[in-house]
Amino acid sequence: MQGMSADRRALFAQLQARRARAAAGAGPDHLVIPLRQGPGPDRLVLLHPSGGALFCYAPLVRALRPDIDVIGFAADPADRGLPLPRRIEVVAGRTLAALARVTDPARCVLAGWSHGGVLAFEMARQHAAATGGLPGVVLLDCTYFGDVDLDDDATLRRNFAYDFARLAGRDSPQVRAALQAVDPASASLRDLLGTAQVTVELTDAELADKYETFQSCSRALALFRPPASYAGRVRLIAAEQVDLVVARWRKFATGPFTSVRVPGDHYSLFVPATLPTLIAEIHAAVDEQAAAVGGSS
Repeated sequence: MQGMSADRRALFAQLQARRARAAAGAGPDHLVIPLRQGPGPDRLVLLHPSGGALFCYAPLVRALRPDIDVIGFAADPADRGLPLPRRIEVVAGRTLAALARVTDPARCVLAGWSHGGVLAFEMARQHAAATGGLPGVVLLDCTYFGDVDLDDDATLRRNFAYDFARLAGRDSPQVRAALQAVDPASASLRDLLGTAQVTVELTDAELADKYETFQSCSRALALFRPPASYAGRVRLIAAEQVDLVVARWRKFATGPFTSVRVPGDHYSLFVPATLPTLIAEIHAAVDEQAAAVGGSS
């Protein structure tokens, strides 16, 4: 850990502590991460994508109105040991329990990009089934699958490097071609990232840990299909295969539903050209949720 910043040392120590608790049989903690303090009690809750971290939401959080309280949930390493077929359902239940310890989920808007959106929908569905409360949901360019073959490890390693590259702002025909040309089964994760023109200040152990989270979330997402419908408010912002994505969600989102098409692709949601649309939709979702809860109390 020599050479690490104080913040990184603290995060690494927290990760090691979580691993120790998981190895000892203790339940995962699913720590609430404050992203920006607002007056509450209405909150925006951001759920992690397949990469496990919340850094992708930084432009969104900065652009939101200051009155909106924002918290998030990063991936918990202990969840990687859960049985794969129902992993998202169980993770949603555990994350929902952690959220309920700090606020009423029915006062919240649950939002997420990619894997995070699916997790948000399942959390809202479970809360409605258990209590009748209906959190708002914002789906950021995501869909469920439930009927696709699992990618092999080599494909996931290449996808991990591409995901890392796009989130780092590295995207070009040369990067894509280079990743397609390299053998991901024989290259190290660091070499794959180097092929994608990405340099990371992570130890090999930290990099391997990030890949384990990406692999776990990607495979869980491939197998997930909502167990039942949800009657709460759902907003979908989609960039790719929009008609197909809308049709899939409409099978299970049976309440008020709106969809917005944005330009670009899966990785361009948080760029300046698209961000205002996301902000407007989230503001509307938060306001609708506050009015709905206030009107029913």
